[in-house]
Amino acid sequence: AKISLVYSNMETICQIPKTCRDLRACLKCRLVKSFEQFQRYGCENCSDSDDPNFAHDHTSPNFQGMITVMNPRESWVCKWNGINSLKPGCYCVSVIDEEQDFDQEEDF
Repeated sequence: AKISLVYSNMETICQIPKTCRDLRACLKCRLVKSFEQFQRYGCENCSDSDDPNFAHDHTSPNFQGMITVMNPRESWVCKWNGINSLKPGCYCVSVIDEEQDFDQEEDF
């Protein structure tokens, strides 16, 4: 079962990293969490995160920048980065994975 926090307006938010060690970014939506958090809870934005290998196969430790978002629908930073339709949480500016090629425009 996935555990998520509830924001004051009852919108579900993604888990935020508990530490700066072993951070990874989802290749599809760019959500940033620890490897352990991805293994345990998957990705709150991506429907295919129930895969037991999701943390290893669909995330990367190679990312740049980080944006912490509380209200993505009203944030110009989120709109600029194309993440204004995602849940509140921590996201990277860009993610690189040399082995896999995911289409980041794909529906979540």
